[in-house]
Amino acid sequence: MEHRKQDAIRQSLTDMLLMEREIADGLTHRVSHPHMDSETATAMQRFRAVGTTHADTLAEHVEKYGGQMASPNAPFPWTNAA
Repeated sequence: MEHRKQDAIRQSLTDMLLMEREIADGLTHRVSHPHMDSETATAMQRFRAVGTTHADTLAEHVEKYGGQMASPNAPFPWTNAA
């Protein structure tokens, strides 16, 4: 029973970690948009840094619950958003 609980926690952490990475990567691509004003670009860079920090912290937690990331449950719907 404990093993299944740890697997479920590891799965949830992995899904959150991958989502944070996708958000950070998406923001990285959008910051370079040629029509973006500097104030918006600066805010997006701050948001990207937060997402990266969250992903790093979640990766540390994944290590506590088994050491390796689980496979993602489902693809993220916004990964192809322009």
